[in-house]
Amino acid sequence: MKHKRFSSLLKRGGMIFLTFVWMLSACVGWTFIPGRPAAGPVQAATAENQFTVSVSDGAVTITGYTGSSSSVTIPSTIGGKPVKAIGKKCFYQNKTLTSLTIPTGITSIGSQALYGCSKLSSVFIPDSVTVIGTYAFYGCSSLSSLVIPEGVHTLKNSCFGDCTSLKKLVIPSTVSEMEGFAFAGCSGLTDVTLSDCVTVMNYYVFYGCRNLKSVLLPSAVTSVEEGAFMECTSLKEIIVPKSVDYIGYDAFSGCSSLTICGETGSYAQRFASENHVAFREPSFQNTSFLSRQQIPKRTMVTVQGRSVYGSGAVRYAFYYKKSTSSSWTSIGTKYGSAAEVSFVPTMSAVYQVMVKAKDESGKVLTKILTLNAYDPFEADLVNRSAITKTSAKKGEAIGLTGKASGGAGEYTYAFYYKKPTSKTFTAISTPYSGKTKVYFKPAYAVTYTVRICVKDSEGTIAVKEYQLQVGA
Repeated sequence: MKHKRFSSLLKRGGMIFLTFVWMLSACVGWTFIPGRPAAGPVQAATAENQFTVSVSDGAVTITGYTGSSSSVTIPSTIGGKPVKAIGKKCFYQNKTLTSLTIPTGITSIGSQALYGCSKLSSVFIPDSVTVIGTYAFYGCSSLSSLVIPEGVHTLKNSCFGDCTSLKKLVIPSTVSEMEGFAFAGCSGLTDVTLSDCVTVMNYYVFYGCRNLKSVLLPSAVTSVEEGAFMECTSLKEIIVPKSVDYIGYDAFSGCSSLTICGETGSYAQRFASENHVAFREPSFQNTSFLSRQQIPKRTMVTVQGRSVYGSGAVRYAFYYKKSTSSSWTSIGTKYGSAAEVSFVPTMSAVYQVMVKAKDESGKVLTKILTLNAYDPFEADLVNRSAITKTSAKKGEAIGLTGKASGGAGEYTYAFYYKKPTSKTFTAISTPYSGKTKVYFKPAYAVTYTVRICVKDSEGTIAVKEYQLQVGA
């Protein structure tokens, strides 16, 4: 395969260029692990006077945020008018923001809206959003989990570029276009499920996703544009359907261990031969999926049993469980005639859905899907932990008590301290080990930062800090 210098990325009119920004990760105590997504009506909306806005035709676009909170919930109305859009550069380079809740009703997230929000680790995007703008989440390097909702039809240029902590990605069936560089530089990405409606793998769309190991292109795809998977250095296998009749220059440059899988006589086979890439016919693949990835609890979700390249007829078995449970519940008849089942999650929780596909040869493939079920009337996790005093003498025992409300219950706690000269926190006891109270004896006459973290059963974490002044 041919290689080009990095300057070759100045393509398409000479206006596109990748900028890779190295950012320090937030320390582990501040990490908010996505579990149950926050619902717009639940969390108290951030005060209206902390936003700058523009109004057109009776609808509000948020143009800026002047507050300092790390957790922001955009109100659904401002001044009695509905909020319909997050405008260009609204939260641009906000280095405080860790959690953002977007209410139902907002339809677009503007260009560079959250560009460079390097501490943003949790975001709830409602189904009402249809467009995610150019560079909207570029450089959100702490964002490790993402649900792109059903309703989105366009992912603009570089919208999630350099989201280096993002590991798993499901593109819903409503998405018909992923523009160039949409996920370029997502170096932590290991698993991608693509929309059946996408017809083009656009230029440099997954450039530099160096941990991506395998990709199944949907049957609707007709072309793979230049650089689409360039420098995906761990990519071992890509399944190319017979519908593909064009693969662009450097589409797989830097993928030194790649095998292209396709049908004999297809364009994919010809491309592989001409470019000295290994080729074989594809093996049985389980491509099952959920009709929606996030829903209010007590709402029906459909599980679609799907597969390709199996031997003869394929039958399916369906199961579900809460992510905190060790046992699975069967849905419908195991390996019956149904290729589609539905179930209703009754609790606010992160669910895992397992689909087993068995072909006529007896081969079974298992796929695990994730469903976020939330309660729009359930309170968010609140850290109500306490410290016995905020001023003490050196060597005095200070009591720290973990307490919480809301969230998914079944709380565990972690207790930390940090001297002013230290860059990292030190655990007072084993984090999340079941202890609800510990004692801390400060050894120096300085001002300590004491941190108490609470984690609920779905993995959501809330943090509370105190300043402890210690005298001699």
